[in-house]
Amino acid sequence: MAKKFNNLSKNREKLLSEQEKLQQQVIDLQKQVYRLQIEKDALEKAAEIIKKNRVSF
Repeated sequence: MAKKFNNLSKNREKLLSEQEKLQQQVIDLQKQVYRLQIEKDALEKAAEIIKKNRVSF
């Protein structure tokens, strides 16, 4: 019975560790999405400006 409890305890610790890693990965990916969205917006704005300048000539 004690062995079973130790195995459950170890499995729980592993799962909690994995959960923490996954939560950090989610945070990192959310930050990356935010940065990429800003980059996309900036590139779209730059493309608009270039397009307007080409029309002017």
